[in-house]
Amino acid sequence: MNAPTKDAAPIGNVPASSLEHFPVGLFAVGMGVTGLGLAWRKAAHVLHWEGLMANIGEGVLILSLIGFTLVVLAFAAKWKRFPGTVAKEFDHPVMSNFFAAVTISVILFASAAFPYSKAFAEALWLAGSLGHFALTLRLMGRWITVGHEIPHLSPAWFIPVVGNIVTPILGLKLGYVELSWFLFSVGFTMWIVFFTIVIYRIVFHPPMPARLTPTLFIMIAPPTIGFVSYSGFVGGVDVLGRILFHLGVFLALLLVSRPRLFTVVPFAPSWWAYTFPLDALALSAFTYGEMGGFVPSAVSLILLGIATVVVGYVSIRTAMAALDRSLLIGHG
Repeated sequence: MNAPTKDAAPIGNVPASSLEHFPVGLFAVGMGVTGLGLAWRKAAHVLHWEGLMANIGEGVLILSLIGFTLVVLAFAAKWKRFPGTVAKEFDHPVMSNFFAAVTISVILFASAAFPYSKAFAEALWLAGSLGHFALTLRLMGRWITVGHEIPHLSPAWFIPVVGNIVTPILGLKLGYVELSWFLFSVGFTMWIVFFTIVIYRIVFHPPMPARLTPTLFIMIAPPTIGFVSYSGFVGGVDVLGRILFHLGVFLALLLVSRPRLFTVVPFAPSWWAYTFPLDALALSAFTYGEMGGFVPSAVSLILLGIATVVVGYVSIRTAMAALDRSLLIGHG
């Protein structure tokens, strides 16, 4: 039974009737904050930081684990009380894509855990990678059997399929070379397909709803994080690697050159779409420089600073919305 009774018991201080609106998009907290922690860790490695600076990334990763755990617990409570609502979200042409942020977050947490426990990291990586691929099959199977309209399309559609390109970052270190190639091939090829369709949707159809405008930043993530993964295969920067990295930089500049697209958007959970792409851009810049490409350290640090400010600000706004319960109001 999906609808609560009038005297349904509240969960904590949150009325049961409000919990139904807990946004699935908040699963992106795991991606946004963990990605930032990994970018800080890469910066510490590349720039040979010691002491406090070397541990900033580890602190951010701990905060990410706490935040993601709270989101998972809240959504689990929502699922228990409103299973019908969750089922509708999983069948929704837009919201269903954000469920894939869970498995990507698990893959990123595996990278976070790797320096401390290879066995634990491997278990997380297998669970996240195989789980994400299963979700890819489930959603793509629905896409090719159920008709969708172009207005339903947004860069959020990248998440379930293209998310497979994240897996080689740790998979290669764990020795899963062929599996990493397989998953990367799926994600990379489908990114090319969906990137073309998304550009067509953006250019030749009416603008996306304002609350989905932040998802345009998701376009930055596939080429930038794709470069990080691909560089692990080839052990350096080759022609394709340069194309991926510079395309990511171009997309970032293109979006930044249109600030009014984003400054007029009121706060919503979709703001988390800003975070991981900016993390990926900073991480790719440090990786590109480390691998022999030309990126001044100052530029990489500026990108890391921007990602840190954005993740911090979106986190604060989310916490404020949670405290005044506006986070639990339906956004349509």
